[in-house]
This record gives sequence, structure tokens and C-alpha cells, in this order.
Amino acid sequence: MAAGDERKGFAVWPEDTLQAAEASLPRLASGADPWRADPGETALRFARRVLGWTAAAAGTPIERGEGLLAVDVGSGSGRADVEILMARLVDPWWWVCAVHGSLGHDPVVSVTGSLVRVGVEAAGAARTDVVVGYDGREVRGSIPGSGEVSLRLGSRPATTGHLLVLTRDASGRLIGAFASPLPAGDFAAG
Repeated sequence: MAAGDERKGFAVWPEDTLQAAEASLPRLASGADPWRADPGETALRFARRVLGWTAAAAGTPIERGEGLLAVDVGSGSGRADVEILMARLVDPWWWVCAVHGSLGHDPVVSVTGSLVRVGVEAAGAARTDVVVGYDGREVRGSIPGSGEVSLRLGSRPATTGHLLVLTRDASGRLIGAFASPLPAGDFAAG
């Protein structure tokens, strides 16, 4: 996936559409969110705000080609690690473009009209939380362990969006994560 490719999706976080990213540029240029100029700091903010890892620690970013950097981030508790793929979609700021960690297989995803189906195989998960975001709104669902969840968006997605899958153990701790941008309209992947 080429980061920022509108046909395949834009990014996962902080903005998941080109339009929202462009709207953020004046704010960023005026000095807001200076952490977005550093890929490691942006990955850490994602881990803290989205994954809930208050003691997260990041490794050194590694070049992955196609304009992507990989940042390994640990929870700080020794329970889980994820690889966060970062892209500088508008110089000098960074976006989270994908997340992979301890899921085993990528989820199976389909969007048909306003219905989203997400299938997850997650060995050892007691619960899997699924978040789908389009046009600034998010819908959420959970399934015990592995399986499929169906979510209603309310309308057919006209913008790019994002998918976030979080697997948890019996005590609710995060043990796996997956995130990916989603294209506008109907599609299927996985």
C-alpha cells in the first residue's frame, strides 16, 4: 500500500482523509502538535491515546520503502509490542498508516453500502474490539475471542476511513492490534 493513496485509503491517525489532513495544516504550521514532526513521537502519541499505553516506549524508526518508516512500540508492561508504520504525507508532519502486532492473520473486511463486516482470527483473545471510522465518525463493536462483527455506518462511506482491531486477554489487557486505512465506497480485503 502506498501511504496516502486515496483509492486504498489515506491514513489511520491523526486524520484519516486527505481533506481532514489539509484542514489541519494551518494549525500544524502555527506550531500546534510539534510532536507530529517526529515519527517516533507520533507513534508514541498513537500508542498512548489510541492503544491506551501510558508507559509506551518506542524504538528507532526503520526505513521500510515507499516512504514508510516502521517504529516498534512496546506497552511498557512487557505484555505486547506493535509495529507502527508511519508516513510523512505532508512535509514535515507524520501520520500513522498501519499497525501490526500479535494478531497472526490480518482481519477480513468488507464494506457494502453502510454495512461493514470484520472477521478476526485471534488466538488467545478473550475479547476483540473493532473500530471503524469514516467521515469523522466511528462505530464500535466487540466479539468474544475470534469471529465476525457487523457494524452499521448509517450511510455509504464517501470518504476514506480507518479500521482498528484490538484483541484483549481475560483481564482486558491489550494483547494484539491491527490498524489500516480504508478506501471510500464498497470494497473487500483479506
